[in-house]
Amino acid sequence: MSDCRFMAANAEGPATIYLREYEKCQCNNLSVEQATALSERFARQLTMGWNWQLQTWELSAKQYVGIIVLDDLRIHIEPKVNLQNLFYMLTYAYDLADFRREAVALASSENIFEFIVVIFLRQVEQLVRRGIYRAYVTEEENQPYLRGRLLLADHLSGESWCAEWYERVHEWSFGHFPDPQHGEWFGYLHRDGTLLTPLKGSSWKGPFHLPRALLLGYHLLGEPPLA
Repeated sequence: MSDCRFMAANAEGPATIYLREYEKCQCNNLSVEQATALSERFARQLTMGWNWQLQTWELSAKQYVGIIVLDDLRIHIEPKVNLQNLFYMLTYAYDLADFRREAVALASSENIFEFIVVIFLRQVEQLVRRGIYRAYVTEEENQPYLRGRLLLADHLSGESWCAEWYERVHEWSFGHFPDPQHGEWFGYLHRDGTLLTPLKGSSWKGPFHLPRALLLGYHLLGEPPLA
């Protein structure tokens, strides 16, 4: 573990520590007040710890990239990806003009790069022109298995027990799952029909699952069995 890159306070600004994303370093220039403030207010951005053996503070940056600001201290956390590589990936992904190696006069600035703003605006413009999708995209594929419920079994086989069980499941479902006060259906019930959780959405129950199943059932009820 190396020492942090440290720049003492001067006329242009407060003391500054530089480190990269996920980098760990040692810093002898932190006061107890600064270390406490970093630990309490910026625990999501970096980890602070005291090394009793070396008698020094240890900083460990997390996935955050940016500038942490205290009254008398700045911590610059730079991306682990080389900036030149990052620029190349952006130009490749968004079909921009390549960056060229030229000798130019440079100045230090904390403002966001103008070309990144341009990229963002272009993407927003494309999304606005494209519009919001208002319908499902139809896709067909062959599968080695059948997805469905009892109504599909009745539709494919024509056996009476399938229709009878569909009626039983239909009656039980519409008698227990709907929320009469706030609408929609509860996602999870006990076997006796009592509420397991008031949750109405999860990774397995989105806003389209219920109307899709009802629409499929509606169409199948109007078609003759295939058997």
